[in-house]
Amino acid sequence: MVAADAGEVHVAGFLRTLFAAESPARDADTIRAAAIAVWHIAKAALVRDFAERVLRGEVPPREPTADSLSHWLAARLLTPQQLADFEADASTREDEDQTTTDNGN
Repeated sequence: MVAADAGEVHVAGFLRTLFAAESPARDADTIRAAAIAVWHIAKAALVRDFAERVLRGEVPPREPTADSLSHWLAARLLTPQQLADFEADASTREDEDQTTTDNGN
C-alpha cells in the first residue's frame, strides 16, 4: 500500500479492518499510532531499497529532455492540425520574444 502512495490514513483503515476481527473495541488512537509507525517503517524501507539500487547502478541517471512540457503535452493531446497550429503560434511567440530581447525591452 505504501509503495502505491497510500497515506497513513489508508494504512489506518486497513489496520482497523484487521483489528476489528480481533477486538472490536480497539482504541482509535492505538490504531492511528500503529498506522503511523507502519507507514514510516515502510517508507524507510522503500528509500533504503531505492538507495541500494542507485548504488548498484540499476537506476539510470536523469537526462533532461529538449522538449518543453507544453510541446510534449500538445504532441500527445492535439490532432495533427491543432499541433501544427500550436507549433506555428509557438514560433511566432519565440520570434516576438527574441525581438523584444534584442531591443532591450
